[in-house]
This record gives sequence, structure tokens and C-alpha cells, in this order.
Amino acid sequence: MQIQRLAAQTPLKRNFKNTQNQQQPQKPEKFDAKPYICGAGVLASAAIGYFIGKKPAKIVEKIVNKETLLLLSEQSAQKCKNILNNMSSHFAANTYKSELEKLNTLTQDEKKYFIKLYEEKTGFPNLEKVTDNIKEHIKSVLNKAAEQSGTKVVFSAYDKNCSIGRKLALPGTDIDEWGLVIDGTQEQINKFKEVLYSSYDQNIVNIICDHPKVYSLEELKNYLNKIDEITNTPEFQSKTQQFVKNINEYTGSKEKPEYITNTTYNIMLADKFPEEESKIRIALDLSSTIETLRDGETLINNLSETDKALIENSSLYKYGNFLQQKWRNSLKSKHAARIGLDKKYNEYNTDKKIRLIQSFIDASFNNKPTKESEFGSLYNNIQNTDQGILDTVSRLLQKEVKSPI
Repeated sequence: MQIQRLAAQTPLKRNFKNTQNQQQPQKPEKFDAKPYICGAGVLASAAIGYFIGKKPAKIVEKIVNKETLLLLSEQSAQKCKNILNNMSSHFAANTYKSELEKLNTLTQDEKKYFIKLYEEKTGFPNLEKVTDNIKEHIKSVLNKAAEQSGTKVVFSAYDKNCSIGRKLALPGTDIDEWGLVIDGTQEQINKFKEVLYSSYDQNIVNIICDHPKVYSLEELKNYLNKIDEITNTPEFQSKTQQFVKNINEYTGSKEKPEYITNTTYNIMLADKFPEEESKIRIALDLSSTIETLRDGETLINNLSETDKALIENSSLYKYGNFLQQKWRNSLKSKHAARIGLDKKYNEYNTDKKIRLIQSFIDASFNNKPTKESEFGSLYNNIQNTDQGILDTVSRLLQKEVKSPI
């Protein structure tokens, strides 16, 4: 008879399997960690060897060090892996709830095994490892999408003040203001998006519909040239010093908060486009993409010297400030609540760890806990720090500004 053990703090091996069916939408690669397997006789021999002074086997070391030993059947271990794998794809949006419920039916040892699988896959509870894991996963998926679509990722960057930028990301988080520029035709870019959305692992990161914002290199150049034509006027040129100041420091007041004064350039630019689609696409989305390249966290940068010069000399690169990320240094309350989470987590009992992981998975499918819930502080801000951006969007679209509270 064989037994399986899982020792806490012992790295599990990864064996990712590509289960893609060519006739079906592509699925994320599956996590298939395999626990150490040994026969009962081997365990007994190792124990005898330890106590008579021979070099102990690792499994005995774990017992002596009072680390966790789990005895699971192959069926139980596979059940845990199946639950995790079945929630790995965004295709599971309509079915993941039933998988979450299955966690409540597991035995305590099965729950412990699932927890270790989840930790190995995501890097949790070390939030720095979670962040690094997310970035490496994104780059891997981007490279896969580029290869299968015949395109090239010119650059990829995101808001440095988001949880990933601050190394306080939770597993399954999304990526704030993630911008992508791809060198390829529209047909190739459509293929790129298809591979991207069907390949990422929902347990690691959530790539929601409007992130990343994707532009072709040709589209980017055309937009920048058009913006430069619009802003090459005395109206804009007379305010360049103020635009630069808005980027580097807080320039708001009680009467005119920062999301009005510090986005003066974007508001003026949006006023030049009568169509709402152009306002959003150019004055908001394109600006945030360029701003992440200028002031944010960069994942990939394959810009040629010529294209780099074109972007850096553009009006939008110099003055766009929709994200206002350069001078924002204070932590959101939800980010502050995550500091020290690893130590708290290690003190949780098995059932509380499972509930926390369930909240991560739920949130990755955009069902974030309420402020009043058990783990609500990890996701919700005490103050509505996004009101400024909502206000700016409303003003850019010339709509009435209403508080969401």
C-alpha cells in the first residue's frame, strides 16, 4: 500500500500539462503538483535508520521537526487538484462557485493539501512572491500570444501604484491601467487577444475585459501625430509649465481638487474630440497607456530607438496625467490592510485559511467581498479614492457628475 505525504514548507514539484483541444477554445495550462510517494516499508526503514544513527530520510526529518504529515489516497489528492484546475480559467466564470463549495466538503487533511497546492501555485502568503509570480506569468502568456499570432509586443506597462506595483498583490488580482502596444495587423492582434484571454491562469491573475488596453504600433503613431497637431497651438503651449507641474506634484485645492487641476491637459485634449469614443480612446485610455510607460512599471519594452524618440517627444507623453501616478505616495487602506497578512495567515486554522482562499478566488471572478465581510478590508477602501477618476471621466464626457456612494 502506498501513502502520500506533504510536508509544510517543502516545495512541491510542478508539472504543467497542456490540455488544449484543438477543436475547443484554448484553456490555461494545468497545475499538477505531485506529492512525494513512498511505500510503507520504505518509511519504516527510514525511521529505523534514523533512530540507529544513520543519515535520516527526508520524510523522517519532517516528522522529527514536527512538520505536517498528510496521509492521502490518490483519489483524494486528485480531487483537490481537480478543484483547483477547474477554477483556473476565465471560462469557468459560470461554474467556479460549485467548485468553491466543494472545498467545504473536503476532509481536514484534504483541505490542508489543497491549501499547499494553492500556496505553491500562487506564492501566497508571501505577497512579494505573489507579485513576482504574477509578473512572470503575464510575460509568459504575452510571449505565447505573440508567438501564436505572429506579432511582437512592443511594450507592456501598468500603474505603479496598483497592488502589483506596490508588491501587495493578492492571488487572482487584476492589473490597473495595463497598456499594451503590439506590432502587427488588426487580424493578428485579434488572434493575439484570443490567445491571451484563453491562456492565462485565473488563480494567478485576472485579465478583465478592458485591461489590458491594446493598441497596434501603427495606431499608436497615428494617434500621437494627431494629438501633436491638435496641441501645437498657443492655447496649449502657454500652459506647458503648469502641465509639467501637475505631473510632478499635487496642485489641487479645496475648490478645485487634484482630479480637476492635475488633469487639465487631458480635459483640454478631450474637448477637441466631439465623439465620446474618441475622448475615451485618446484622452483617457491612450493617455494612461503612455503614462504607464513614462512613470509606471514596465513589464516588456522592445521599442526601437526611432519609436522611442517619437513617443517621448509627443505631447501626450510629456503632459498626459490622467493616472496622476508620479506624486501619489500614500497607500490605499486596502493595501495597508495587507501588510503583515502573511504572519496573520500562518496563525489561521485550516478552515479560516480555506475561507480566505475562497475569497481570493471569488474576487478573481470580480465578486469581491463587502466592506463588512470577514476579509473585506483587504479589498475595500475606507474612503472612496476612485471618486476623482470617476469625476474626471464624467467631465471628459461632459456628463453630470454623481457620487457613487
